[in-house]
Amino acid sequence: MATMAEQGIFLVPTLKPGFDVLLGDRPEVPDWIREKLKEVQEDAIRSVQRALQFGIPIAMGSDAATPYNYHDDNAMELVWMGEAGLSSMQTIVATTANAARALGWDSWLGTLEPGKVADLVIVSGNPLENMRLLADRRNVKLVVKNGQIVAQPTAPSLRDIPEYLLAGAWICCGLPVPEHYSYKQEGEYRKASFEG
Repeated sequence: MATMAEQGIFLVPTLKPGFDVLLGDRPEVPDWIREKLKEVQEDAIRSVQRALQFGIPIAMGSDAATPYNYHDDNAMELVWMGEAGLSSMQTIVATTANAARALGWDSWLGTLEPGKVADLVIVSGNPLENMRLLADRRNVKLVVKNGQIVAQPTAPSLRDIPEYLLAGAWICCGLPVPEHYSYKQEGEYRKASFEG
């Protein structure tokens, strides 16, 4: 682990697959695999904890598209990373900035700042207080990919999303500015009339 820390080699723990088998209703998984997973899962958790102690960068990844690992369930990995010892903010950074760095894509993705693609998910509630919010699709209020709204499952228009959730996205990420906002000075928006 010292070498990983020295060289900036990322740990991508993928804890979710093991927990899915251990905690899920998977009668087709043989008992011997479950028993082995109990041992291995503890080792996986310890490796995350040791990586934190050594200052090893941690990135979120998944085994999506393998048995029991579906693309739309990978946010549970964040929950398990938190259970292993990452703070909520460390987990979000592992999922965004660190994942982009691990892939060598951090020059154009992974953080919300001018010049990078604006990919973000807006959820009801604060994931820093409850990481499980990200794993429950019912909490997703808006998905933005490359600065464009691609999903808003419960909101028919931007007007239905609380302004405080969107203000930062308009300012830093290039989301289309709604008609009820107007420029105050470059980079800032002020609330204009909601009439009309």
